[in-house]
Amino acid sequence: MGLGVSYYRMDDYVHAEQAFNESNILNNQNPKTWAYLSLCCLKQGREEESDFALHQALKLHLADVDLLCEIGVEQQALGRSALCEKIFRKCVSIQPSLNG
Repeated sequence: MGLGVSYYRMDDYVHAEQAFNESNILNNQNPKTWAYLSLCCLKQGREEESDFALHQALKLHLADVDLLCEIGVEQQALGRSALCEKIFRKCVSIQPSLNG
């Protein structure tokens, strides 16, 4: 997981995705792994795969508001406003102090 985050932050999305896939093999119940996989797929233009990974992260109750917001920002950058709104509403439900 840590290696994947490092690669992701260095904009090396191919290696990041490989590391997150390995992390997912070890524990496919980690919502952060799915969230980062979603981001990697978005950065590589694979929206359908990104949506699947995001769905998995949300199903596993991803509660990292910063990570969710990062996904929301990326979705907005791609003009995917409806999904972006859903993500930001999830952020507000997790951390109500964002609501005001």
